[in-house]
Amino acid sequence: MEQCTIYSHSIDFDAIIPIIKKYLPKATLERKDTEGEKILIVQAKKGLLSRKHIVTIQGRQRTVPSYQLEQPTCPLTQNLVGMHNYVSNLPAQNTTIQSLLLQKIATLNSEISFTAQPYISEDFEKILKETLQVLDGILFTPPTALFSKSKHQQFLDKNFDLILDTAGVSKISQLEVNIDTQYYDPPQAEYTSAQLDRKARSEALLQKHQVTINPHLPCTPNLTEIELRDKTAIINRIYALTIITARAEGVAIEQLKTIMSEKEITELSPYENYVLSNDVPADELSILTWRYESLFLLCWAIQKIENLPYPSEMCVVDEFLGSILQQSREEFTASSTLRSKEEIVEALDLTYRMNWACVDARIKKMPPSGKLHPGIVYERHYALNWLVHHRQQNWDAVTTDT
Repeated sequence: MEQCTIYSHSIDFDAIIPIIKKYLPKATLERKDTEGEKILIVQAKKGLLSRKHIVTIQGRQRTVPSYQLEQPTCPLTQNLVGMHNYVSNLPAQNTTIQSLLLQKIATLNSEISFTAQPYISEDFEKILKETLQVLDGILFTPPTALFSKSKHQQFLDKNFDLILDTAGVSKISQLEVNIDTQYYDPPQAEYTSAQLDRKARSEALLQKHQVTINPHLPCTPNLTEIELRDKTAIINRIYALTIITARAEGVAIEQLKTIMSEKEITELSPYENYVLSNDVPADELSILTWRYESLFLLCWAIQKIENLPYPSEMCVVDEFLGSILQQSREEFTASSTLRSKEEIVEALDLTYRMNWACVDARIKKMPPSGKLHPGIVYERHYALNWLVHHRQQNWDAVTTDT
């Protein structure tokens, strides 16, 4: 007998039925729902001897779906609180991934457990993987011969890659945390006219560029609820991103150390320190070149960039990198002026809606509408969320909820 469990923000238990029928068209499905729990028994015959495989699938969900863990109000919420505490105490090598997993756990609304007899077959491996994709879930599983990525109990992402095992090992560099707006959207009556006007301006611009609009997305927070990072913190982050993108471009460590000494660059994130201190795989480093787009956004925030262009073409690095490297830290700081809160939140509102359009297109396996570039939009959203202290997250753990 083998067991594993899918956890998801979605509460669509029935989404698994067409997936089972796709891979096991001759299997028999028996439904036995009880109060508070949905049960599906799947029987299929495999091999020359037609040995019977039975998988019992049990699903439950939070009484009140949410995007955060508050007081336990039902058995699943109690379980998630326990899981959150358990994961927070694991000896994680990559604390950024651990933090993202903890945020993911807080958003979980459903649990689907699989008990297979005598074992999980290759067909059910395919069913598990597609279910993870459809539900944007994570998988908690003991080591199995079929798809295990560790000899310990482990959390796998929707691609069966290792998020974190109980020994603290991770094999990924990013974990998405997506939130359904129906669990996030405050009552319409709570919005101010300024918030609604900002939303309307963003949607008008999106419509002009033929970007898909979700009218049910909430407004961004009221200005009185937002505290921006100060200029010193932003400049520290600009210098850190300058170093990390140079590392991604292959600049020698000794040369980077010289720049760090000259510019007094000390405020790197834990992950950035890891990248500078370890032999990081080339594919992981190449991903970090996208941080140029976050760097571009932050330069705009201190008025080193006059305007934010429409995010369809990547930024021209030479247009802003020179002033960072050629000026002294004192000169760079003195010539920087933080934009108003209104300007930054206006950009945040628009970028948030653009990112939703990009995520929606990816889920539907379609090109992004309005010629949006998903990588650019994501990096801008990431930097803007950091600027406004979104959910009080540090740089490595910023989420871009859509």
